[in-house]
Amino acid sequence: MKKLLFKLTPILVLTVLLSALFNACTKVDLKTTPVSTNNRGPIEADAVTIAKVKAAIEKSGKTPGYIIAENVPATDVHYMDANDKTIDLKTLFSRNGPDSYTPVCDYQTDGNGDPIEDMLPLDYILGSFGNSYGCTSGTPTTYNLSFNWFLAIHQLIVASNLYGTGGTLLHSRYTFKVKNSGGSVIATYSNVYIMPDNIHDDGAYLIDPTRELFQVGATFNMDAITYAAAASFTVTVTLTTNCNKTPQLSATFAMNNTSLGSTPCLRTDEVYINGNTGTGGVATAAGTYIVCTPATGITVSPNHELQYRKKVGTITTWDETTSTIYPTATTFVTFSTYTGIPSLPNTTVGSGTWLIRFRNKASCTPTAPWVTETYTF
Repeated sequence: MKKLLFKLTPILVLTVLLSALFNACTKVDLKTTPVSTNNRGPIEADAVTIAKVKAAIEKSGKTPGYIIAENVPATDVHYMDANDKTIDLKTLFSRNGPDSYTPVCDYQTDGNGDPIEDMLPLDYILGSFGNSYGCTSGTPTTYNLSFNWFLAIHQLIVASNLYGTGGTLLHSRYTFKVKNSGGSVIATYSNVYIMPDNIHDDGAYLIDPTRELFQVGATFNMDAITYAAAASFTVTVTLTTNCNKTPQLSATFAMNNTSLGSTPCLRTDEVYINGNTGTGGVATAAGTYIVCTPATGITVSPNHELQYRKKVGTITTWDETTSTIYPTATTFVTFSTYTGIPSLPNTTVGSGTWLIRFRNKASCTPTAPWVTETYTF
C-alpha cells in the first residue's frame, strides 16, 4: 500500500457542516450593547432585534460548539475494488504499447508519462473537524462530531453505486476509531454511510480544470464519557466513484484530541447567521453564547471576527471567489461572543447566496483559523 502525502493548496478553504438537534439552553439576559464593526462605528442591538435573532436561532436548531480547522492530510490513499481489496494501479495502468495506457474512465495519462499520480487526488485533506454540544447545565452529555473532506479528482464521487460481480452495492462511508492515552481503541463507529446531500461537486478545480473539486461531509453523535477519554482519533473515509475500474477511493486521517476547549485560538466557535433579522431586512450575525452559557471547560473567546462576500457560480471556497468582500478585504465585523448582533448590509431577502467566514478574536497566537459557511437569503 503506497504512502502518499499531498501538498495543501490555499484555495481549499474550510466549510463545516454541523447538523445537531437543538437542545434547550439557559437564556442570557441581553441588554443593548455597542458592537464594533471596525469601519462603520458601533451598532446598537435593540430589544426587537434581539427577540428576532433568538427566535431565528431556535428555529435553526444549531447548538453552540467549536470547529477545529486541522488541515489534516491523508497519510494513506489507495483505490479499492468492489471487494474492498486494494487495486494495484501499476498493473491497472500497464502499457499496451510504446505510448498508450489502459483507458480508465477517459483518463489515460497525466501528460508526463505517469498515469498513477494522474488518477489519485491532487489534494485530499480532512479540512475541518467540528464539535457541538448542549449547554443547558454547562456539562454536555452528548457531543456532535462532524467532518469535512476536500479532494480534487478525475472521477465523480457518488453516495452509492453498483459494481462488481452480481452488481455489488457500494456505499460512500467512513469508520471512526477512538483511542485513549495508552493507544487502545475504546470505541469504533464502523461503516457509517455518507448521505447524498453531504457530497458536493464544486466544479472544475482551479489549478487543474481536468479535475472536479469535491467537499464531503459527515456527522454523528458521541457520548460525553467516551469523548472525555479520547486522546486521539482515526477516521478512514471510503468514497464511491463513478468509475468501474477504480470504484472506490479510500484514505486514512489521524488526529489528536488536544485541549482545544481551553485554547480559543486553536478553534473557531460557531456563529449564528440569521436571515431577515436586522434593520432593513438584512441578515444578522450572533455570537456563540447569545442564547446560552458555555459548556464546562470551555475558555471563551471574547469576540468574533467576520467577513462576507457573494457566491460566484458553483464556487464555495473563499479564496477562489472573486466578489467584493464586506466590510472590506482588510477590515472585519467584530462583535461579542455573548451579546453581539451586528447587521450584515446587502444580505437582504432575495439577494442570493453568500459566503460568510468567521473566526475567534482572542489574546493569543496563532490567529484562530477562518471557517466558511454558505447561506442563501
